[in-house]
Amino acid sequence: MPFRTAIAIIASLSCVHATHGGIFVGDEHGLPVSSEHWSLSTSPEGYTLILHGLHSPWQETWYVIDADGNEQFNEIRIEVDGPAAGSPVFIRVQGASTMGCITQTGNAETRLDLIEVSGTVGHIQADSIGTIMAGHDVAGPIIATTGPNPTRGIEHVQAAGMIRGDVLAVDGAIGTLVATQLGTSSAPIAIRSRHGVDSIVVEGDAHMDLHLRTAEGTGTLGCLDADAVHGTLAIDGFHSESAIHLSGPLHADLTIGSGLVGINPIVELPLHGLQGAIIVNVDDVDAIWTAPVRFGEDGSDMLVYGPTYDQLPSEVGGGSIGVVPFRMHASACTPESGQSAGPDLSPVLRWYGPVTWTTGTPLVIQHRAADTEPWQNVEEGAFYCTSVIGDATAIRIESTHGSGFEAGHSYRAIPSASLRCAVGQLPAVSVSDVWQIEIEDDACIGDLDGDAYVAVGDLLVLIACWGEVDDPLSSTADLNGDGAVGVIDLLLLIGSWGECV
Repeated sequence: MPFRTAIAIIASLSCVHATHGGIFVGDEHGLPVSSEHWSLSTSPEGYTLILHGLHSPWQETWYVIDADGNEQFNEIRIEVDGPAAGSPVFIRVQGASTMGCITQTGNAETRLDLIEVSGTVGHIQADSIGTIMAGHDVAGPIIATTGPNPTRGIEHVQAAGMIRGDVLAVDGAIGTLVATQLGTSSAPIAIRSRHGVDSIVVEGDAHMDLHLRTAEGTGTLGCLDADAVHGTLAIDGFHSESAIHLSGPLHADLTIGSGLVGINPIVELPLHGLQGAIIVNVDDVDAIWTAPVRFGEDGSDMLVYGPTYDQLPSEVGGGSIGVVPFRMHASACTPESGQSAGPDLSPVLRWYGPVTWTTGTPLVIQHRAADTEPWQNVEEGAFYCTSVIGDATAIRIESTHGSGFEAGHSYRAIPSASLRCAVGQLPAVSVSDVWQIEIEDDACIGDLDGDAYVAVGDLLVLIACWGEVDDPLSSTADLNGDGAVGVIDLLLLIGSWGECV
């Protein structure tokens, strides 16, 4: 009997056991795998397929599972045992309508080479995962259990709908994630990888807790392209330029262990698109920020350069960009350093990143009556500092009994050793910054045009500056220093009406 004819007869006999309903179990050559190596059962939830045989020991054992478009899998369970290396098991599933879960319980070296279904993919867990393609959602979680390995993990997950479950390669790497949306506002997905993520491409919003920072891996992000991003992003660094491009706001906090280095922008956001924080050098290892952050498109864009910048939080969207140790954001302090103000003052000082303190006082406050006199610490208990609700970068200075600011005196505030960056190991903020203000005599509060009278001209200036302080003139009109020109400032001006004495 010719050899080719014999193979055909054997294959045809084996097909009796390799096909069940619309499901065929074969090897990489399309030949059927004997049913002694697998079993198939059915229930109202769909098929349950159990793979338990190493049918090609000391070679590659392939299970290629083909299903017609109407077949639903409740579960594929991989119970194949084998040596840790030398007899790998490869699995490919294609053509089914839905996949409930695939789990590996055996100890053979296993790789899910391809999972392709027309509907939803559920829980997938194996040593190593190649490509997952879902015609609807990926419900997840998707988990690669590989040991420490920079080349294994999860290669590609693509959903025509949402990725709704976690994507975890805790000791491996993640390649590409593609979906119309990641997670939801009430259920953000977790993404973990010791050796980084190559690319995340989302047509809509991404709700995620991305954490790539480990002591043993690389923890880098290649590309993030999405509409708006919510949650937290913690990475060691980037491994390509133009790594983040968003068409919607960055609501998340992006923390970078190392620097933000380059000539061209690495982070690109829409105008007013930063509502969270970008924090550079979280590990406090003297990393630097040289790559500008771009807001808007070419031709109508704004580039923000570090390590300090003059743009106000309102100009970038309400958020902040800072390098550890944080410097004081001088232009965002109200009133700005170097200006004059009335004694009824509650100044707000801001830094380029979130700050905190647990003991003592965060600021050393000093005063003097004349420029020629030495600075002296104010009386103990004359002032106290509070956090500003909704703004982790700010500290408000309040007087303990009425106005602690004395007319005709100058005051300055210097960060103390207690003031810390609210990131990582709580490193100290930069102590090289000083905020200074001159307190006007009571009689001249409200003289905004400097003509020694408080009159109609000053009233018109105050009305023109009504609202949030956003420039030097409105900062001058903010007579009580609360960051906004409003009714209290109007009353102070009216109370000082007339000639300055």
